[in-house]
Amino acid sequence: MIDMDGVKLLSRRVANSEDELLKLLSGVLDLADGGTVTWAADLKRLIQSYLGADRRAGTTGMYSGPKRSYEDDLAESAFSYITKRRFPVRRTWTPTGVVAYLRSTSFARAGLFKDRHTRFESEAPALLEQHATDGVLIEDAVFDVLLARRPGGAR
Repeated sequence: MIDMDGVKLLSRRVANSEDELLKLLSGVLDLADGGTVTWAADLKRLIQSYLGADRRAGTTGMYSGPKRSYEDDLAESAFSYITKRRFPVRRTWTPTGVVAYLRSTSFARAGLFKDRHTRFESEAPALLEQHATDGVLIEDAVFDVLLARRPGGAR
């Protein structure tokens, strides 16, 4: 790994195994500058240390992601002339705001933690404070919006 100035930050051989690759990625994240990747990844690891690697969805299920892309769905529909618009969004969060938001999600709602929720609610803000600059965390995201119309439709 090199920085923008070409300075080598990390270089090592890695065995071709999931565990070794995860260790390498962890090292890369440790070298990050405290940006979104670092705080979001660290928070996800903390949540997973309590709840496991599966992502919750709804009140009883697990989320495994879509089976196929929205583009594929549109391609097989009556709609065509598909275009994608990208909308970059920058949000600022406070550590307590992130934790409050998590309470409202099926991913990390309080009930999933059972008797360990109080401990999680003290660990999560402390972890996020380590990444905050002047009490603020930055989240950079890009939302992709697919636009489609039927053949012969108005432009």
